[in-house]
Amino acid sequence: MKKSLLTLMLIAAVFATKAQNFSKEYPFWTSGYENQFVYPYPDEYVTVGIKALPGWQNPSIMLIRTDLKGDTLYTRALTDTDRSSEFKRSEPDLDGCHYLTFRKNDSVCLARFSPDWDLLWIRKFSFTYSSVSLAIKRNNEVLVAGNDINYEYRLQLYCLSSSGNIIWQKSIITQYESPLKIMEFENGDICIPVQEYHGYQMTYYDLNIYYFSTTGDSLSYTSVPLNGWWPEVRHIVTNNDTLAIIYASISTQGYLYYLMLIGKDGNFIYEKEIKWFDGSYGIYSTLLSPGHSIVATGIIEGPDNHHESTFIYAMTFNGDSLWCVKYGDNFNADVSDLQLCPDGGYIVSGNYGSTVNRIVTLLKTDSLGNLNNLGTEQHFITDIVSVYPNPANEYVVFEMPDTPISTWTNHQIIFITDLFGRPVEEVMLTGKETVWDTHNVMPGIYFFQYNNDKRVNSGKFLILK
Repeated sequence: MKKSLLTLMLIAAVFATKAQNFSKEYPFWTSGYENQFVYPYPDEYVTVGIKALPGWQNPSIMLIRTDLKGDTLYTRALTDTDRSSEFKRSEPDLDGCHYLTFRKNDSVCLARFSPDWDLLWIRKFSFTYSSVSLAIKRNNEVLVAGNDINYEYRLQLYCLSSSGNIIWQKSIITQYESPLKIMEFENGDICIPVQEYHGYQMTYYDLNIYYFSTTGDSLSYTSVPLNGWWPEVRHIVTNNDTLAIIYASISTQGYLYYLMLIGKDGNFIYEKEIKWFDGSYGIYSTLLSPGHSIVATGIIEGPDNHHESTFIYAMTFNGDSLWCVKYGDNFNADVSDLQLCPDGGYIVSGNYGSTVNRIVTLLKTDSLGNLNNLGTEQHFITDIVSVYPNPANEYVVFEMPDTPISTWTNHQIIFITDLFGRPVEEVMLTGKETVWDTHNVMPGIYFFQYNNDKRVNSGKFLILK
């Protein structure tokens, strides 16, 4: 008994220190603060965004640094800018440095910052506004793509060293296209999906994918048809060189969302419509989880079109629902970024308020979107599965409701992950009660996810030895 109690205390201590879940507001910047990105570290969080005075005067790129509880350590300005439309970021490079693109003096700029966010250098490009993308190569070189404002219908691709020197530059003739993302495949080839504009109002229309060699030589090109009226690609997630493309099209009921899988060679693999909620909602940021599921965050509009609820939604790479969490509502809410934390949880940056006064928010959750640190509280769409005993020792029982097996679909699997979001087991349900043998499972806190079409259940349980 003492050993089990000690194990429980140690697990609770580890969970509490590593998963500092919180929902915090930062009202000291009450003017226009937009398009912020969040960077999770083992011992702190950093939020970087554009801060301006009313009327968009004197905009600057600003930083908020917090501890793991979300309490502010300090804020500071990084550099001045013009506006937020070209504000993009890459993942940190091999040296832990950060890259941002932004507009300054009517030019698109690329800046490199040290791990402590000291400005190292800035390089300017003659790109068309709002058409910039960047990525870090495996060899620590930097790729930047955009439409050159001096050459209509030309997509420019630059490769730079970490010191900011141009290694090579390539240009291809295109229609008026906006690069959505730059991806490097395992063999070093480069892939750039772009959206082509059509129509009087320059509406998003076609999706085209360009392929380049590791030195920027043009290899191939493919055009991908999209469903619906005026489709717009919103997000692209990659998994083993497969592209998962989330796009929206307009209908009489609002936006319809689709998930399309495209192979490395541009060939079509799979597509389905995804409908997560009734009514109007927007998907603002996505990522690939350690378990190769797609996790997204966004806003659900309220009945008055002003009060919105933030959500985090998880689905398999094929688009099957896993779990979902909703978080309250705020006035004119916005979500900018979603990132995976070192402890396996997620952190979301956003803001809300009037057009003049915005309040920055951070939302830190566990690996299933829960805000509580420990216990049996669950957030789910429909309560389907019961779990006992909890805490468990030699086995865990997953109990289903009294539903005829003949009505089940093919998705009768319990997905189990550990505290850090790593896959542990996939338990096939065999009937009303399914027993999972845990003799060879390490003590700890575990999460389960179950989905059956639109019926989603998730929760957590504890194993003691």
